[in-house]
Amino acid sequence: MRAVIRAGLILLWASAALLAQDGDKPPRQESFDGKIVREIEFIGAELASPDSVRAQIKTKIGQPLDSEVLNSDLKRLTEELRLFSTASTRLIPRGDDGVKISFFVTENPRVEVVIFLGNEEYDRKTLLELIGTREGGLVDEITLQLDVTAIREKYLADGFHFVQVKYERPEDQFTTIVFRITEGPEVSIEDVSFRGNLTFDKGELLEAMPFTDEAGFLFGHPYSEKDVIADLVTLQQFYKGRGFLDARVALEDRQFSADKEEAYLTIRIDEGEPYLIRSIRIEGMQRFDEAETLAAFASQVGQRYEAYGDLAQDIRRLESSYYDESFINVDIKDVTPIPFEGREMDVVLKVVEGNPVKVGRVEIRGNTETRDKVIRRLLEDLAPGSPLNLNTLQRAKRRLRSTQYFQPETLEVLRLDIRDREYEAYRDAFLRVEDTARDDVKDIIVELEEKETGSIRFAAGVNSNTGLVGAIVYRKENFDPFDFPTGFDDILDAFTGGGQTLELAFYPGFIETQFQITYLHPFIFDSDYEFSFNGFRRIRFREGWDETRTGMILGLGKRFGRNITLTARYRLENVEVDDIDSDVGQIVFDYEGARLISSLSLSATIADLDNFGSPTEGYRLYLTYEYAGLGGDITFNRTRVDAEYYLTIAEDADGHRQVLWFDGTFAWVKEAGSSDDVPIYERYFAGGQSSLRGFAFRGVGPMTNNNPDGGKVLILGSLNYIVPLYEDTVAGVLFADAGTLATDFDSGDLGDFRLSIGFGIRLKVPFLGETPFAIDFGFPVLKQRDDETQIISFSLSRQF
Repeated sequence: MRAVIRAGLILLWASAALLAQDGDKPPRQESFDGKIVREIEFIGAELASPDSVRAQIKTKIGQPLDSEVLNSDLKRLTEELRLFSTASTRLIPRGDDGVKISFFVTENPRVEVVIFLGNEEYDRKTLLELIGTREGGLVDEITLQLDVTAIREKYLADGFHFVQVKYERPEDQFTTIVFRITEGPEVSIEDVSFRGNLTFDKGELLEAMPFTDEAGFLFGHPYSEKDVIADLVTLQQFYKGRGFLDARVALEDRQFSADKEEAYLTIRIDEGEPYLIRSIRIEGMQRFDEAETLAAFASQVGQRYEAYGDLAQDIRRLESSYYDESFINVDIKDVTPIPFEGREMDVVLKVVEGNPVKVGRVEIRGNTETRDKVIRRLLEDLAPGSPLNLNTLQRAKRRLRSTQYFQPETLEVLRLDIRDREYEAYRDAFLRVEDTARDDVKDIIVELEEKETGSIRFAAGVNSNTGLVGAIVYRKENFDPFDFPTGFDDILDAFTGGGQTLELAFYPGFIETQFQITYLHPFIFDSDYEFSFNGFRRIRFREGWDETRTGMILGLGKRFGRNITLTARYRLENVEVDDIDSDVGQIVFDYEGARLISSLSLSATIADLDNFGSPTEGYRLYLTYEYAGLGGDITFNRTRVDAEYYLTIAEDADGHRQVLWFDGTFAWVKEAGSSDDVPIYERYFAGGQSSLRGFAFRGVGPMTNNNPDGGKVLILGSLNYIVPLYEDTVAGVLFADAGTLATDFDSGDLGDFRLSIGFGIRLKVPFLGETPFAIDFGFPVLKQRDDETQIISFSLSRQF
């Protein structure tokens, strides 16, 4: 009401001003063009500062008047800045060459309070971040309409298909804005049916639709109409990219359950006939033999023309071959002419090879603590003057990132608007290639931002093998023992930059307690040799006896290329067995008391993994031989082989991978020299989370009165299929474990294999870091009479 009264007074004032001009009509605005603006006033502006408003218009005091600029100022004040709901001007002469400008304005009211009603899914803070209306700011209808749309889009994206949003401005409270929200049910997609799909099954089609999926085991998948429509386009492109150029995809039916919480979709597909490859040729390729290259292609004559399937993979592999030869500017395009008649394609790939490129400068920036040589070691063969291999460059990027010495925020974040959704893409700034004055030389720039690499972790957990356990761990990555503080201000940054690792750990528990110190230098004396030290004391309450181990392990390893490491380790350990129950096996009594073990082991590691922390592709093989008898009280020989293999089965649009993972173990230990047997604490045991799930910890193998005696021969194998369920936080696993444990090769127990199958969940808990917590449900299929079973097992797992 106040705004109406103000507008009326302004109108009366303007009318009086017109009557004061002796009844004459005011001069036309254009007639004042070129005259100097002497004064600018705002009539009706009570809340807005005149100086602030003057600063936001282009017409300025002391400058010639331009009527077109003045008109644009009026539009800016009402439509762009929305300071006023209405604005007009009156020009008054000031002398022969001057003019006064009076703006008659109606202010938009200011917002005193914003109220949300009916919001249960999102709190006030979340909704305020979505809207443009601000308490203390101005009210205008356009912004309010945009706010309604923004709130509604937020709900729709998260599955609230029936949401309703409107705003209200009570007539007697112009400064109060009420957003009234009727959320409705949260709708999830219960089922997606496909009709007409003759070539691809349901699973393949759902993988091709990144935003549309059915509800999972633990979590629903929100129904978003916008996402479904976008995915229909994506699915049609999927078909076209795999040879079905005439394919058509449409949403045939959409039904909701009675409570509106579940959506059932039916998608109709008209595949049409596939287009086939009649011939393939490569134009412009000089570096490689065309016949050999085509023979290695997945795309072959007579097969479907899959521009975004096999052919795209073939192009990427060919590009990778060029990258290995330092042709980093190679350009390979599919220039196959699309036929107007017939269904056979003459596939043509056009290659512009460019020239091989060498590395110019290698410049490292931002490493205030980390030594240059620590970083350069991670760059493999990317030295000045060497061929520039982009595949090597990508591996170096992954190695730099895997050190975790540097802030991931140094990656340049690009905001991408895809299908009306905003995503973050990361342009890698750890390593980039920079042009030089020569086309055949490129500089490599390493841009880093160091982070604090020392951490203290306090945690507690429970493990089905070891029970309740705590953790107090100090870990220092990028450790340098010779980087002493230069002063009090340097204490937190001291002992940093050498690329080494130091860890001090205390793990108290009811069943097992450990103290240990670990040190690792991966490039001792700036060579390819690795030095490690581990000192420890472990106290363990076994089934019918107590075990205390105190010792150290010294290691010296050497790397050969990227994939092979040979390591020698010396172990000096004192083991004490005491507090023995009367019903345990004789093997425990035979080694009562303290004995010293002095051994030397040689091991080889052969690995080619995409990520050593949580691999999804590649393999790793460990081979170890250990001889105990370099002094000490016990003599034995030990041989062990551990193998792992990882294969990515599928990957969604967000980079989450379904992984098939196999690992196997063969281990054999045999007494030697003067020793009559292998001690109980050097034998192998099976059962539990880390070996045979579905069986109790150490519940498989030779027993005496239900107390495990261990074995000398161990064979284990495990097949796991890991599927992401929710972002990077929850994954599911299906598994099958098999194995046997025997006293020796000539024992009849060697053929007594166990088999269990089951499923599990992997959870990433923030205070446990990147290591996921594993809960598994195992069900024995093959077992022996004395085996102890245990359906549920849980622990920390190295694989997500």
